[in-house]
Amino acid sequence: MTDLPHQLTVVRHSEVHPPENETSLVPNRVLRHLYATVQRFQVVAPHLPLLSGPPPSGAISAQSCLLAEITAAICARKHDRLFNTRAAARLAQGETFAELLQAVSAPGNAHDTLPPGVRDRFSLDQFAATLAFISKLRGEECVCFVLLGERPPDQSFRQNLRVCAECRLPVLFYIETRLHLPAAKRASRNGEDPRSVYAEFGVPVISTDVHDPIALYRVTTEAIHHARFGQGATVIESTQVVAAGKRARLATPGDPLDFMKRYMQARGIWDNEWAKEQHRAAAEELASALAASRN
Repeated sequence: MTDLPHQLTVVRHSEVHPPENETSLVPNRVLRHLYATVQRFQVVAPHLPLLSGPPPSGAISAQSCLLAEITAAICARKHDRLFNTRAAARLAQGETFAELLQAVSAPGNAHDTLPPGVRDRFSLDQFAATLAFISKLRGEECVCFVLLGERPPDQSFRQNLRVCAECRLPVLFYIETRLHLPAAKRASRNGEDPRSVYAEFGVPVISTDVHDPIALYRVTTEAIHHARFGQGATVIESTQVVAAGKRARLATPGDPLDFMKRYMQARGIWDNEWAKEQHRAAAEELASALAASRN
C-alpha cells in the first residue's frame, strides 16, 4: 500500500456522479445518515446551549466542528476512540433528544469534553497519541479521532506528529484553518501552513472545504484505511475560505444541508418527502423531549 498523496488543493466532490455500486465512495445510506444527523442537530441545537457552543476551538465556526464530529462518529468502529466531541457526534451515534437534554441538565457534564487529566486541547494531541501507542502495543484495532480545532502546527504539535510518524500510530487529527482571499492580493492563511508537516515527517495533510461533508467523509474513510493498515496518522484540515470582494467565488454554500441536497439530486436519490418527514419527526421528537424534561 502506498502512502496518501500530499494534496495541495482543497478536496471537493466531482461534478459527475455515477450510479451507486459496490465500490461507491459514499453509499446512499451514508448520505442519508449525514443529512439526517445535520438536520437533527440544527433542530435541537438552540435547546442545547451548553453542548452545542462554543465549538472546541473557540474560533472559526461551529460548522467545521459539526461536520468533523458527525463524520468521525459515522466512520468510527466500536473500539475506536473519539476525543473532544459534543452533541453532534452523539446524535450521529444514535442518541435521542431526550438523552441529550438530560445530559445538559446533569451538573458538570455538559462542559467537560476533554478526557480526565487533560488540561486543554493543546495537549490533547499528545494524550491521544499516547493512547494510540498503548493500544498498538496491546494489538488492539483502535483508531483515535481527535478534534483539535484551530490548532497551529507549533513545536509541540510537530514533535507529536514526529512520534506518530516514527511509530505509525493510527490517529486522525482534525484541525481548522482560514484562508483569506483579499480583493487584490495573494491568498493568505491565519497562521503557518500545516501542509509542511508532510515534507518533515511524511504525515499526510489533506485539506477539505469546511462546508463540504462529502469530501470530508471521503477523506476520513481513506485516512482510516491508511491507519488500520499500519501506515500511521493523517491530519485532516477543514478550510474556511474568507473572501473580500465580489470576484472571489467560494467553493460551496454555507449550509451543508443545501450542499447535500444538490449532491443527492445529482445522484438521483433525493426525495423531498423523505426530507420533510425527517424534519417533521425530529420536531415532534424534540417537542416530546422538551415536555418530558419540564415534568
